[in-house]
Amino acid sequence: FGGQTVILAVGQDLEEFTVHEGLLCKQSSYLQSWVKEEWKGESHIIPLPADRLEVVSLYIHWIYAGRILSRSTSRPNGQGHKELDLLVDSFVFGEKILDGPFKDAVIDAVVHTHKTPDDDETTWCPGVTAINRAYEGTPSDSPLRRLLVDLWARNGSDDWQRKGLNPDFLTALVGELLAHREPRVELHPADAKTRTCSYHQHGDDDLCYRNIV
Repeated sequence: FGGQTVILAVGQDLEEFTVHEGLLCKQSSYLQSWVKEEWKGESHIIPLPADRLEVVSLYIHWIYAGRILSRSTSRPNGQGHKELDLLVDSFVFGEKILDGPFKDAVIDAVVHTHKTPDDDETTWCPGVTAINRAYEGTPSDSPLRRLLVDLWARNGSDDWQRKGLNPDFLTALVGELLAHREPRVELHPADAKTRTCSYHQHGDDDLCYRNIV
């Protein structure tokens, strides 16, 4: 990997990562815009103060190895949740720096991580915090948004934490659930006495107004 190098200064402490300029420019048009002819003779430092060290480290591994390593076996309990958080942040980073192949690799890693159980056989979906970050950092037609909706629609449970979820995500989730619901059972007038009491205010042990003579 000969040639000019670039320094990525990451996080609040601006921790430095040295990367070969050619690889960086090949992957990201956003980062390429920082590396111009007028830079020659200068320090070639790209500041990324708002980004996570773990995310940039994963990205650097990607540009050198061309892949994102994911576990193929079970992992310690709760680790899947942390991995998904990192991957969602990594996709948002890929959106920011305009690296399409990296985003595609992250999508595959999210699916793989979701399918790989923890030691206690628990599988995970991205939670409220990760979903909200995804919606804050991606456009409305983002494939990550579609994946998050699909994961929740097909794996979600009524005991999952939903408070504070992004309204756009909830709207898309409801639409997906309605589109794939079981065939509708029509309320028939002949069955009204047995069907509609579940919507009445009276309790199970109380008489319905229709049965009071």
